Amino acid sequence: AVKDDATDATFGTDVFTSPNKSADSRMDQFIEYQLTGTVASNINTYSTYKYIFTDKLPTSMTPELKNDNATPVVTVKIDDNVVKSGYEPTYSGDMLTVNFTNLKACQDENDKPIVLNDKSKVTVEYKAKLDSSKVCNSDGSLKSQFGSLLGTAQTNTVMLTYSNNPHVADDYGTTVDHPAYDYTYGIDVTKVGSDVDKSGNKPALAGVQFILQESGSKDYIKADGTLTSNKNDAILTTNSEGKINVVGLDEGTYILTE
Repeated sequence: AVKDDATDATFGTDVFTSPNKSADSRMDQFIEYQLTGTVASNINTYSTYKYIFTDKLPTSMTPELKNDNATPVVTVKIDDNVVKSGYEPTYSGDMLTVNFTNLKACQDENDKPIVLNDKSKVTVEYKAKLDSSKVCNSDGSLKSQFGSLLGTAQTNTVMLTYSNNPHVADDYGTTVDHPAYDYTYGIDVTKVGSDVDKSGNKPALAGVQFILQESGSKDYIKADGTLTSNKNDAILTTNSEGKINVVGLDEGTYILTE
């Protein structure tokens, strides 16, 4: 499930039956994802219980990483217990993995074993963002391979791998892929003059400057949808066709000032 940035948004009333599966965000804004799984009804018969979440992010997104710029920041719970040890989170090649070599060996924040039962649920929460450094050129425009980013679902899929036989150590089952979606938007504006040419068209005006802000915000929006408090860093100038383009906007109300 994914949590939208709207007020009082949730992952859904029940992530197994009615998960919230779509959100929208601006560029470089972290949004929250949740992975949740159940366990075998006969988990007490397993000596070890392997359990792996494999989450494929779209190439446009990057998860929140620790200071090593490699390890994803995750919060892991079994039922109501925050898991302190017993798992390894990794991120490589757009794939975020949370690997429990033995789910039954996990310990809580007080270094005590967490007892599982047939109703136990395992939850992983993390944040990810549309990454301007991945999808935008230096002038703020979208790179050619991301030309369809605006208004197109950025699909995140997760699969769970789990022990499937208490008598065979390397017998695993897998779930089908479960998707969640993130959307972003953009605007384009054409500035024209008041004169009319011989064809009856108003000429496009190059070199006209604008600033863009979301209603109620003091920050300014750059061409790539990222925010800055410095207005001079966010001046949008029309090109030879009289156009400005801004990508990576969240749903909302915006004020464009010439």
